[in-house]
Amino acid sequence: MIGCHNIKFKKYDDKNLSIGIIGEISKVRKDNITFNKIGFEDLEEENILKKYDAVFITKDNLSEASRGKYAHIYKECRVPFFFIENTKGHVPFIYDDISYEDADQAGNPPSYATGIYINDNKLLSIEYGLYNDIENEKNIEDVYSRIFKTILENKV
Repeated sequence: MIGCHNIKFKKYDDKNLSIGIIGEISKVRKDNITFNKIGFEDLEEENILKKYDAVFITKDNLSEASRGKYAHIYKECRVPFFFIENTKGHVPFIYDDISYEDADQAGNPPSYATGIYINDNKLLSIEYGLYNDIENEKNIEDVYSRIFKTILENKV
């Protein structure tokens, strides 16, 4: 068949990770990944954030996450943040005066998730797209595996 490929994605099966999540807990399940629900009020508690290897913020919470009062947390915290089903890139989360609604779509097609993290005292962002821009269970699991790998590689 022309155009058909059986793509093999590398699944995350490395070290245990603990993820704080604002929103619905991911359907992507891994034995070595623990998801714990947290709230926006927890972002201002450094002792709570230090318990986690990363924080995920899901689609229904992106507008609240873009409020200016959280920008300094994303930019200064040693815990990486990942914005799931985010089509606007990192901009609405690091600038106080740009809301999620007002931010332009990032990329064409947009990414599925965006990460913000500190590496070598530099603020970095990374975008995660879906294979062939197709949203299905396999492609979403691949995005999560790549996010988990990024977390592990940048763990402090």
